[in-house]
Amino acid sequence: MMYQIVRITDREGVAKANPEDKARLGCIGEAKMEGGCVLFHCRYDRQGNPCDRFTRTSLVQNWKKDKESGRIVVETMNSVYQLDPINTNT
Repeated sequence: MMYQIVRITDREGVAKANPEDKARLGCIGEAKMEGGCVLFHCRYDRQGNPCDRFTRTSLVQNWKKDKESGRIVVETMNSVYQLDPINTNT
């Protein structure tokens, strides 16, 4: 399953503004749990250009998946990531 990173905030809900997090926003790729963190393999950047980079979150504290939309919200020690599923069957 492919996901797009649609929002990255701090634990209080304020959008992250550092260059690293801005570069991650909009990326599309696969996400998996590894070593208590989420490892996100970015396949496409926010413009839709192919890329091949990895993002590892800090330790995951909590996560939930919305059954209706499929959105996954991952709360880490430092951030909150919102990942929306992407339909790749087009």
